Amino acid sequence: MTGHATVQLDIPVIQSTRLFTGFSAFEIRLLFGECGHTRGCDDGEVIIEAGSQGRDIYLLPAGSVKTEIPLPPYAPATLATLGAPTTFGEISYLDGRERSATVRAHGRLTLHVLSGERLDALFLDLPHTRAKLHHNIALSLADIVRTYTRNFHDGVMKLRTAQNQSSNQAASKYYDMISRLAGNIC
Repeated sequence: MTGHATVQLDIPVIQSTRLFTGFSAFEIRLLFGECGHTRGCDDGEVIIEAGSQGRDIYLLPAGSVKTEIPLPPYAPATLATLGAPTTFGEISYLDGRERSATVRAHGRLTLHVLSGERLDALFLDLPHTRAKLHHNIALSLADIVRTYTRNFHDGVMKLRTAQNQSSNQAASKYYDMISRLAGNIC
């Protein structure tokens, strides 16, 4: 079902996402009118492939997507299921590096896609709007880091509890590995 169509916007839904908080209806129409298109996806279709290049930002107005990371030779691990309305793809838009996770449609859905290249060109004339988008991306990334830190902490505490309840040597090694990783993250 992959394809492009004209963009039909639900402004209040778009404004309800972290990425477009504080944007006027005019700004949203301008961004999506100049830089956007829609993309239809079938259930299970890969929207973004981990390791691929791309700077487009995706808006999911309805439905859900699954994010996963490859763990060869094992099956991919699901990181999260994102429900609408939400956005994804902002990290690679900012840093221009390869995509960090695979995003897959969970059910049939339609996405709004903002071209990273077109945004860059448009923002040459709209520095205030660019700053607003970058600020919102920073807030979104801060939320992600805080959530993962909280989840990481909870996992370490559960592991520590399990370790205290038994003298499992594997649990001890795993705990030490997680603790070193936490030191590198923080």
